[in-house]
Amino acid sequence: MTRYVVAEGLALADVLHDHGDRLTTSQVADAARQLGAAVVVLLSRSRLAAASTRLASELEQHGIRCVLLGAVPRPTVRPGRPRRSCSRSAVAGLASA
Repeated sequence: MTRYVVAEGLALADVLHDHGDRLTTSQVADAARQLGAAVVVLLSRSRLAAASTRLASELEQHGIRCVLLGAVPRPTVRPGRPRRSCSRSAVAGLASA
């Protein structure tokens, strides 16, 4: 994440670690606004990545971009079985221009 931020010419304002999978998209958006972030970077393996479209929508209302880093795994769904989300630590990097 740090390499991406540096390569884009941004300054890393903060990194949010969500080891308990408790952060909501609204909390990330609020933190980004309070820090004056221009970009929120999510790792594709994070739990929040599954909500990246919703997060991007919230952020866009405030002129903040949402970037998803890494390969996005395809969900494996067996017929007749509900899709299960995996619980992984979420990391959001908040970068300012």
